[in-house]
Amino acid sequence: MKNLSLNWNKKEEVEKNQFWSDLEKLDDFKDESVEEVIDQLVHSEKTYSVIENKPSKLSSTIHVIGDINSQSELECGGLIEGNIQCTSDVTVVSNTKILGDITARNCRINSSEILGSITCDGKISIHGSSLVKGNLVGLDMEVDGTIEGDIESFGTLELKQNASVSGNIKAQQMSIVEGAIINGKIHMGH
Repeated sequence: MKNLSLNWNKKEEVEKNQFWSDLEKLDDFKDESVEEVIDQLVHSEKTYSVIENKPSKLSSTIHVIGDINSQSELECGGLIEGNIQCTSDVTVVSNTKILGDITARNCRINSSEILGSITCDGKISIHGSSLVKGNLVGLDMEVDGTIEGDIESFGTLELKQNASVSGNIKAQQMSIVEGAIINGKIHMGH
């Protein structure tokens, strides 16, 4: 039995269980080395994705270059240069910088900088000293940070005391707390 260690490339999204299942199903396994078989699977046309029910966390010291796709909850820290696409919830922790768009079910930004648009099926929450330079599109929104872009809420938009919006707003319903700043047009109802 040969020992083998794999170093997964972060750019390749590999569902490890499916990968090993495919490896076990190969009939010609005897004729090739383990490394050759693995190389064929990794570089095949088949697309693998990370699928787990546990939340995924990117630490505040990480620097990611490239897009991130996740089907589980995702907590982001550090510097991310790429788009984030998540079928679950995304939380961006303090002092994070994302250079790309975020698409998720729900998104919570806390004291971070996003240079890209955020699109969610559910709720978008912008808190702390967060800055978003891009558009927001979602059902419900709570903004207590700075937005430089348009906002489109298909439900309720809440602009808190520290909210500053430089862009046009479309919302079904809206509440504005004293202290919020809006520099743009407001259209109520869809």
